Amino acid sequence: DGCRERLCQPSYRNTMLLLVAVLLCQILLICLQVALHEGLMAAASGCDAQLQHQLLDWLLRPVHAKWSTQGWLSHLAGPAAFAAEYMQHEVQGAAVVVGSSPQRWSLHHELQLFERVLRRTPPPEKQAAAAAEPQQQQQLQQQQQQQHPFTPHLEWSLMPVAAII
Repeated sequence: DGCRERLCQPSYRNTMLLLVAVLLCQILLICLQVALHEGLMAAASGCDAQLQHQLLDWLLRPVHAKWSTQGWLSHLAGPAAFAAEYMQHEVQGAAVVVGSSPQRWSLHHELQLFERVLRRTPPPEKQAAAAAEPQQQQQLQQQQQQQHPFTPHLEWSLMPVAAII
């Protein structure tokens, strides 16, 4: 009965409604960000490699800034450090519940961004082959020598992704 009385108090209800509203706003912002990324990648998929390089630099800059810090990299030092940061849990009776912390959701969306970038960015030779006519063979050979737009990001992203997996 004490719980019911506390739940019915206006201040408790207002606090709970505020927490739910904040959570919904965070989810909405993440959804808008994901939709923006998807739209930009879809629009740039038919563009030249230079524009794709610029787009990937812009999209991945915040992730690069975060993933380059020693504090963030320390969470990848081992399974225990990773679990402490991303697999927070609580004991409820005899069960252990692994929660969905903001850090965990952030990591999920960052990894999902990498997957989408790689999926939506065709290698230069596929772009060139799709647009090539027989008289454009010389241009095709030059474009085949270009690197994939994601290549400059491999140096800083490959090791953290491998450590997470």
